[in-house]
Amino acid sequence: TVAPLLGRLGGRVEHCRLSALNHLDLGTGSQSRAELQMELRKFQEDAFRYRCPGGESFEDLVHRLTPVVLRVERCKIPLVVVSPLMTLRTVYACLVGAQVPPRAGEVEIPQHSIVELKPTLCGWACSTTQF
Repeated sequence: TVAPLLGRLGGRVEHCRLSALNHLDLGTGSQSRAELQMELRKFQEDAFRYRCPGGESFEDLVHRLTPVVLRVERCKIPLVVVSPLMTLRTVYACLVGAQVPPRAGEVEIPQHSIVELKPTLCGWACSTTQF
């Protein structure tokens, strides 16, 4: 996914892969209709802490992404994060101070866009460019 961007930058950037930025693990998904309805009720009761059978919850995702957020906050050079939309929303929500449980999934990041965050004295200045 990031290869075209790296090519455009002419190799002037360093990159690394972080497994913490992988998709939210939704589990096996091999359940009967009755089991799915029961799981849906559990999800509706507490969407943030609901763990898919064999998968992870949004709370697990936030814990998995905490080291990534800390790394971004400490970075002193420009940084590009390429990731699935849900993990990007969660990282973004943590950085800009959005209420992570349960609001991270509601943070709007348009697909096919670049969100630029610049550190300021009071947080982050945000700008979005769609392509």
